[in-house]
Amino acid sequence: MQEDLRFLIKTVWPEEREAKTAEVNKRLEKCGAEVDKKLEALLTEEQMARLEGIHAQVHGLQGLFLPKVGIKVGMTQEQRGRLEAARKKWSEGINAHFRAEAEAPPIGSPERKAWGDQRKKLDEDFEQEVLSSLTAEQLESFEKLRGKPMEFPDQRRRNDPRWRNLPSGPPPEVKRP
Repeated sequence: MQEDLRFLIKTVWPEEREAKTAEVNKRLEKCGAEVDKKLEALLTEEQMARLEGIHAQVHGLQGLFLPKVGIKVGMTQEQRGRLEAARKKWSEGINAHFRAEAEAPPIGSPERKAWGDQRKKLDEDFEQEVLSSLTAEQLESFEKLRGKPMEFPDQRRRNDPRWRNLPSGPPPEVKRP
């Protein structure tokens, strides 16, 4: 699905992009609902709560856009609207950034660093807008929902050729009740 979105960003005209993005998001929601239904049948309440917490950790502040998370944190419709506006602004900036990727300066150049800093600034501005939209209690509730912190491998490395040949090893053993 991520590749579908990148393809849309780079190839679809801006006038069509919103409709196509909505179409992809609709497919993602449907798929997510099907997965949730199957997981709820397999996992205990405690396991589902932990899975939701891990999901919130993986997605960071983007996790607040999940309906279940928003409800558990106690977000109002007005807050959801502010968050959606912030995400739309961020998304437009990221889309422009990805479209410009083909003309990006060479890796290692000072211009490339500045280009990368633009992306960081988009992320920082988005984070600030989201954080300023929530109350201290909601932020505390979100942290509680996230649960015990977990370490995740750096996902950016999987597409970096310097990291492709690292042994991944067997998956950890899962103990079932």
